[in-house]
Amino acid sequence: DLTKLESNRLEHRLVNISPYTILAEIESLLGPEARDKGLEFSINYHFPLPAMLHSEPIYLKQILINLCSNASKFTSEGFVNVDVSCDKSFRHLRLTVTDSGIGMTPDEVERIFEPFIQADSTTTREYGGTGLGLAISSKLAEAIGGSLHCSSEKGKGSTFTLEIVNELADSSGIINSMEEIRALGESVSEESEIRKLAGKVLLVEDSPDNQELIEMLVRRTGASIDIAADGKHGVDMALAGDYDLVLMDMQMPVLDGLGAIRLLRKSDYSGPVISLTANALLTNREKCLAAGANDYLVKPIDTALFYETLNRYLPAAEATTEPGDGEPGADRRKYGEFYNSPGYLEIVERFRNKLPQMVTELAEAVHREDWEQVQSQSHDLKGIGGSVGMPGITEVADRMNTEVKNGEYAQVRNTCAELERVYQDILREENEETPAH
Repeated sequence: DLTKLESNRLEHRLVNISPYTILAEIESLLGPEARDKGLEFSINYHFPLPAMLHSEPIYLKQILINLCSNASKFTSEGFVNVDVSCDKSFRHLRLTVTDSGIGMTPDEVERIFEPFIQADSTTTREYGGTGLGLAISSKLAEAIGGSLHCSSEKGKGSTFTLEIVNELADSSGIINSMEEIRALGESVSEESEIRKLAGKVLLVEDSPDNQELIEMLVRRTGASIDIAADGKHGVDMALAGDYDLVLMDMQMPVLDGLGAIRLLRKSDYSGPVISLTANALLTNREKCLAAGANDYLVKPIDTALFYETLNRYLPAAEATTEPGDGEPGADRRKYGEFYNSPGYLEIVERFRNKLPQMVTELAEAVHREDWEQVQSQSHDLKGIGGSVGMPGITEVADRMNTEVKNGEYAQVRNTCAELERVYQDILREENEETPAH
């Protein structure tokens, strides 16, 4: 990642985004982890603030995850705070992450954004890490037209400030309260219309849950969709069919997504192929593009980005075209309606019902050290958990999947126990919400 950033070869796409959606994800992903350590974790908005930004959502999210994760990791007691503010012109948004952790000396602060640098060797031994996260975050900030700065005092904590130029200052509007943030989120998710589209989509995906979820999303546009359950079958169908778009999962049996994309391009397949992956690392994105993918989407599926991608690659339907799912007026549906639809709620219910068995099987695989099965099952949980309203499942399964790949088997056992606690928390919340009879 760092090499590509330094040579300006890392591709990115600037779009209009709500930073508050990303901050809500940071809260749901990292807030519980910090609080489990006994830390106070809060996101504080200093109004007024701009409603929208023109930025790269994946880069912005990765920077904030890195800053907040570091703050939590290097803080044993006290707090981790994220403060959101801007200047009077609304042209510079500041995201400041402050902690009460171990802090750094002035000399250490001066070197903190250099590759492979951590404060000292003691820090590396006690806390681990490569010393690349902050170097990459700094370069990502520059790539989106921003900057990242640090101030710190040894023994008293650190402050990292991400400043982003807001090119939409004159057009996006201003918000003045938490109520307006919530209303903005509802507007973005519920009022954005699903355009009526035509054409055929091929989904290559082995998870039945993701198959059903993505099929529902596609059919709501009126486009048709076929499904292949592994990469080899997907390649055969793509070469034999007439598809306007191929959605290709990366981790599959028989032939994985990268191999399938390479085989398609080697066979002179020229149609658009979008990779679907639960691995949000930038290096993984680059591997997909290098293999021949036209674009890249991360699971759990972000509905707005998913439909934005379909809009780019599928033709618009003519006025006389009937929606593919047989329901009139599909072009006037809103994004938010999907999450209240009977089909989506059925998927959520089925996942909740089988989650106990999935967690048990994963724990048993860890106990018998069947690391191949652990990697496969944690990948499945990681890809679907957030899509059905369980971001905590996705976050823990993501770490477990990475730990297995890195051979950190002792840590996998600890993470598996954490996954079981997260599941028990979900179960307890459900029981509290269910009225007594």
